[in-house]
Amino acid sequence: MQEIWPQLKHWVSDGVPFAVATVVEASRPSPRGVGSVLAVQSDGDAFIGSVSAGCVESEVIEAAKACMADGEVRWLSFGPDSGFPWEVSLSCGGRIRVRIEPFAGLSDPDLGKQLSSLLDAQDRGLLVSHNGRHFLLEHDEIWGTERSVDSTGLIERAKEHYRTAEGTTEIEWDGAPALLRVLSRPKRLFVVGAAHIAIHLVGFAQSLG
Repeated sequence: MQEIWPQLKHWVSDGVPFAVATVVEASRPSPRGVGSVLAVQSDGDAFIGSVSAGCVESEVIEAAKACMADGEVRWLSFGPDSGFPWEVSLSCGGRIRVRIEPFAGLSDPDLGKQLSSLLDAQDRGLLVSHNGRHFLLEHDEIWGTERSVDSTGLIERAKEHYRTAEGTTEIEWDGAPALLRVLSRPKRLFVVGAAHIAIHLVGFAQSLG
């Protein structure tokens, strides 16, 4: 989510309703890895990001519109054997599974504000989504609807993932998939040499996050 935040934060600050599609499974040669996101406005007229570099975005956008209409989480799978040859698939032959749900801040404005502050500060955190509820781990603080999920032990499982893991993942928890979205500090790239090539290299690096 960090890579699209410079554009996405304007939607959040303006109160624009949108869904977030996240790649939760990917196998090579899929163009986008696990954790890649596509944000889609409720009417489908605007989107930010990518889950496949253009191959399946049209179908994901339609699913995102339906998701915003009824508030239900959806999953889509794409691969070479996902259907008939004329159906939407990855031209590269890879496979991805995409989770689509309303943005966490829509149901909990306080959580949305804290998440925005974390992303603005480029700090580290873990956003957990499960059964339409969300909470954010940031250092030793918990924000969101944690009391409603505490009885399942998901908070402790999330804390363990926060301490030991770097990547976004989806796990089965209490009969439903839970998304553990890792929000990491941006990596640093040291460029040595003030040549003209370095100017373009820095631009490429910034576009990649």
